[in-house]
Amino acid sequence: AKRRNDRAAGQESLFGLLDAAAGGSLEADPPLTIPEMDKDELLAGEKDAIGLYVSSHPLADCRRQLRRLTSMTLGEVGQCADGQSVTLGGLVGAVKNITTKGGEPMAFVRLDDLEGSIEVVLVPQVLTAARGFLAEDALVLINGRIDQKGDGETKLVAQAAEPFVPDPADEEDRLLLEVEAARFATADMEMLKKLFSDHPGEACVIVSLRTPEGDKRIRLGNEYQVDPADRSLLASLKRMFGERAVA
Repeated sequence: AKRRNDRAAGQESLFGLLDAAAGGSLEADPPLTIPEMDKDELLAGEKDAIGLYVSSHPLADCRRQLRRLTSMTLGEVGQCADGQSVTLGGLVGAVKNITTKGGEPMAFVRLDDLEGSIEVVLVPQVLTAARGFLAEDALVLINGRIDQKGDGETKLVAQAAEPFVPDPADEEDRLLLEVEAARFATADMEMLKKLFSDHPGEACVIVSLRTPEGDKRIRLGNEYQVDPADRSLLASLKRMFGERAVA
């Protein structure tokens, strides 16, 4: 009964309309309010003034999206094997452009995220394709292979790059599981519940069941809240329901 109530409450929070009534007395002299500076403007001002971010970080509001799209954080790349293929993402730092002996342009780029940084080598073909968006402070995703053969510093040799454009609506504290209803019905529910309990967090789980009549969404109870950036959890859910099941 409690779980049914949780589901009902969840569906209401997802689809219901909340009516609010305003009340209170009028103040003769309302306090002066000063509008806050736009967050992006504030961060840009900090970077221009002192060369670093103080109040926040450009990746702070999209870290979960970035973790879903990348193989690992930049703080974890030192554990990679030489030649390992990975997808990394973050904020472009310093860009050093050079010309090869053959007269072609290439670049060395520092890529930063919230946990570390790495030097990225962009060969002429990759650099040419990325010219339109690769610049300091740009958010990017880069596919490539790890180079551990240098002077002890882990590097990434880029094979492809693309802009990373965060979706503000995607940072809600939730994990969306999109599954065919028939496949979900045959899943091991006890295993699924244990999976959620083994990876606790503060984000609700929403299950979107695809049926012939359309999608039906169910919000699970608070006892099943998880960390939507937990790579182990995401990998397990993908094994259970397919690579495209987790959003």
